[in-house]
Amino acid sequence: MVPGYTKTNAFESLYFPYTHSLLMGVVWGVVVGGIYWLFKRDNRGALVIALCVLSHWLFDLIVHTADLLLTPFSDYKVGLGLWNHVAITLIIEFAIFFSGTSIYATFTKAKNKVGNWML
Repeated sequence: MVPGYTKTNAFESLYFPYTHSLLMGVVWGVVVGGIYWLFKRDNRGALVIALCVLSHWLFDLIVHTADLLLTPFSDYKVGLGLWNHVAITLIIEFAIFFSGTSIYATFTKAKNKVGNWML
């Protein structure tokens, strides 16, 4: 924790090559998509899940300062630093949240109306 590290949070990320590098994002996507495929035998579903896992790195690229690695073995770091722009961060974060909520509500059916919004 470093107060003032960015304008929206104080998290200084020092070393996380196996969870937040692009290469490992691809690896984790394949692993999680593969596990889904083992249980469901659904190629399309497995691909969607793998891409969702990889999207974590892509969204992090937008918000993080230059602390994301391309591979666990490189020193080159990237990040666009959106967290240093409070108003834009709030707009984009809320847009992503409400888009996700809309997609969830559109493609799922709850057993009761309250259950649909328990997410």
